[in-house]
Amino acid sequence: IPASACGLFGIKPSRGRISLGPGNGEGWSGLVSSFAVSRSVRDSAALLDALIGAQPGDPMIFEKPGQSFLSELETNPKKLKIAFSTQHPFGQAVDKECILAINNTVQLLKSLGHEVEEISLPYEEAILTKTFFLMAADVAADLDIFGEMRGKTIEKNEVEITTWLLNILGKSYSARDFAYARKQWNVISRRFGQIHLNYDLWLCPTLASTPIKNGALQSNAIEQFILKAGIKLGLVPYLKRTSIVDNIAKRTLSYIPYTPIANMTGQPSMSVPLHWSKDGLPVGVMFTAKMGDEATLFRLAGQLEQAQPWKYKRPNI
Repeated sequence: IPASACGLFGIKPSRGRISLGPGNGEGWSGLVSSFAVSRSVRDSAALLDALIGAQPGDPMIFEKPGQSFLSELETNPKKLKIAFSTQHPFGQAVDKECILAINNTVQLLKSLGHEVEEISLPYEEAILTKTFFLMAADVAADLDIFGEMRGKTIEKNEVEITTWLLNILGKSYSARDFAYARKQWNVISRRFGQIHLNYDLWLCPTLASTPIKNGALQSNAIEQFILKAGIKLGLVPYLKRTSIVDNIAKRTLSYIPYTPIANMTGQPSMSVPLHWSKDGLPVGVMFTAKMGDEATLFRLAGQLEQAQPWKYKRPNI
């Protein structure tokens, strides 16, 4: 997300490629991978080479690649078969600049000798709104752990109201809710596993619109009032049965309907700054590979960077 909004290159490594130890086994139950954004593909490849490797007790361990990711940039990718879609899982409109970014990328890929085919979006609204937001349970656990670390409970005036809402919601979910969500993550992982039987990569917009203004995703005045009243009266667990929580979730996920999928599946994914809007704002396109296949992403990213350099482009702000 920050890579797309800032005109930078960003890659999310496969789950377990970089150790989160010793403090964590899996961040947010596996949703989180740690890395950085960069101005060049070279820098990201070199950084990943430096950071890979397991620590004692890691739940997932990748064998060290046969060659460095940096050296992958010296080889152009084979002819790739790439699936793409610009559909929005909520049935909403995707910004025309984001669609143009994908259409231009498709033409660029074809000019480089790759095969590109449009397919239907392989997941639906419920996968996001009903399962991804059980991360609230991890938010609640994190706040408890941070409080234990400092020897003092985290208070609601120390975090944003939405964070506190997630904290309370997280405590209201049952073990059954959490287990059910994790099983749904498996459903989407299997769907993408089927896609990768026929396609090397999945291409979609990184975001559903050009970069938004600071605060655009914050709760509106009415929602803020209801949330504060609900927190004060201890009614937040009941709010999840209303449209308030759904509206907050949908407003956020309307902007980021694509990136959470690779968080749930654990696959490696990259945002490449190949398009700039007529207003001079950066628009990323996202490629997702099968689990453990960062090498293909880096080879393609290096090829795209040579064909359409972005190093000296700057957002018009």
